[in-house]
Amino acid sequence: MLFSIKNKLAPTLLLSAGFAAISLWLRQVFNLSWNLNCTMNVLQASAVGLAVIVVINAGLHKIFEVIWGEDYLARCRLLLAHFQSQRTIHFIAGGFLAATEEMIFCGILLENLMSKMGLGSSEAIILSALAFGAAHVLPDRRLAPFCLWAVFEGILLGDSIRADSLVACRYARSFCE
Repeated sequence: MLFSIKNKLAPTLLLSAGFAAISLWLRQVFNLSWNLNCTMNVLQASAVGLAVIVVINAGLHKIFEVIWGEDYLARCRLLLAHFQSQRTIHFIAGGFLAATEEMIFCGILLENLMSKMGLGSSEAIILSALAFGAAHVLPDRRLAPFCLWAVFEGILLGDSIRADSLVACRYARSFCE
């Protein structure tokens, strides 16, 4: 769903505003505290997380290409075609949406699972990543495997919440969308 919306400017901006408003409201309802400090440690953790994601994604891409060959490459081309109509303004709006997604997935869901529901960080990260992946399912069934990639990235980047900053989670994950 979120991948499809990012191709349309007005819905992307409206959803961004909605996510921000809902997140701020739920933050008050659940009495959650967010560390929004953007310190050097947070930026370093974000950079390391981004580098890990890039290296792992490149490795997985190569492995999938070897295992599934042309079928996998055809799906990659189909995914690229899905985003072909995007222009610079769509990428900027998508960045706003990515930031507000993190308010929902890291700031509300992940934080609530850990602090209010009593789950350990590993369990909370997995549940949050599954929700993140489900939110990124594309309508074309041939592209369904790419939501698994979103789950995978959600797990890797959800771990950045352990850096005790919503900024680290949002900053690193937004580069991967």
